[in-house]
Amino acid sequence: MNDRIDNKLSARHEITYRENEIDLYELISLVWKKKFRILLVTCMCSCLGLFYAMTASEQWTANATIYQPKPRDTLELDRLRAILNIQGLAGTKSNTAIYDDFLLEFKSYNNVSDYLQTTAQFESYVKNNNLNDVEKQRLLRTWSDWMKISPEDKKGEQPGIHLSFSFFDKSDTLPMLTGYIDYIVGLQSKELFEILENNRNSQIENLRLKIKLRTEDAKRNLAREIEGIEYSMSIANAAGVSKPLENFNYGDRFPITLGKNALERKLAILKSLKIEDYMPEIMELKVQLNRLENISFNNMKLVPFSYLDTPSSPLRRDKPKRPLIVILATMLGGMLGVGMVLVQHAFRQEKRPLAAGYDYQPKYAKAS
Repeated sequence: MNDRIDNKLSARHEITYRENEIDLYELISLVWKKKFRILLVTCMCSCLGLFYAMTASEQWTANATIYQPKPRDTLELDRLRAILNIQGLAGTKSNTAIYDDFLLEFKSYNNVSDYLQTTAQFESYVKNNNLNDVEKQRLLRTWSDWMKISPEDKKGEQPGIHLSFSFFDKSDTLPMLTGYIDYIVGLQSKELFEILENNRNSQIENLRLKIKLRTEDAKRNLAREIEGIEYSMSIANAAGVSKPLENFNYGDRFPITLGKNALERKLAILKSLKIEDYMPEIMELKVQLNRLENISFNNMKLVPFSYLDTPSSPLRRDKPKRPLIVILATMLGGMLGVGMVLVQHAFRQEKRPLAAGYDYQPKYAKAS
């Protein structure tokens, strides 16, 4: 009785051991037998990968690298800045500040979205796909993410800032990047020259006001002086003083020491003087005003940066990487096929009845 129980327990332990044991030869033989099924799954996955690779949206990227402007690029602006400083005008930023402003403006989502809405590509895409306002905003967000700015070298070993724009149409990639760069430069130029124009107009108004006030003061002083000379002439005439008097000065309000003849001549000169000749400060102010009015910003060209690498058309496609997609799909198909075969084999093994209550005859036991 005990021997029979021991034999059953030994059989169960051997069964458990056989179940947990992995027979590589058996698995390899199984995979070889099912090779056509595995090959079929692999081919199906390869075809799906090839189909996706051929139909997936393409992505091309145009690139450029910029750095702070060189002296030859800012020659006109430096010359204008010197003239304006002489005239006392403010608002001309340094070249470094202008370069930093360009980078900030380039990053701005509002600037990117405003620019994209002016492009024919955006209008055509919206029209062809009949997008509503919400879909337009989503599209703007997506396309704006394709306009990127980043350091040329994250470690800081190489100078420059990298500008790029990715798009699904190769022919439109470079024009949209250069168009956006010109758009930002145009915004900067407009803002800078508006500030300079406003400062100039303010300075012109101040000078005109000064000229007006100085002219009024000069006319009033001239009229008072003419009136005083006329009184002096009347007194000199009554006193019979025609020639200048020596060592005669009582500090009168209307002195007659010059004599009648000299007073008449002085009066004639004062009456013939222009107001600018009477007060030369007015002429100086008018010269400053004329110089400011002759300054023009229309022909000025703002260059906020220099190119280390000019914008260029993409030479290779970024996405999709078709050979890689097909290779990965093929590998996935092969693994999926093998996995299906092994899982199916495992299920069949589990369904086999276990001879738990019967005498166990090992599979590889030899007949005695």
